[in-house]
Amino acid sequence: MLDGQTQSSSVEELGSDSLVANAVKHDSNAIGYVGLADSGRKSGVKKLAIDGWACDAANIRKHERYPLSRFIWGVLPTQNPSHAAEKFLEWVRVNKTAGKIINKFAVAAFNRK
Repeated sequence: MLDGQTQSSSVEELGSDSLVANAVKHDSNAIGYVGLADSGRKSGVKKLAIDGWACDAANIRKHERYPLSRFIWGVLPTQNPSHAAEKFLEWVRVNKTAGKIINKFAVAAFNRK
């Protein structure tokens, strides 16, 4: 989004998406980036279409085309990975209940149950 440039040194970095959403909501000159869960109707922030792609779950889930979407990865060591962690990540990937939980906070792009 910055076309290869770095952000300004005067950028105020905040510790969570909800803090960013609140700061943008209360400053008409503010610009911020938050997750989809923090951009709902009552959040006070505006979702922007980028390159013709609306910022919505359908474009993220079905098309994986919204330019500011990102994946969340589960990473385990190659040697002696935790069996419990492997089991949990598989549950996240395929379980219907996990998909419902994920969709409360993000977009379950691969867990489509």
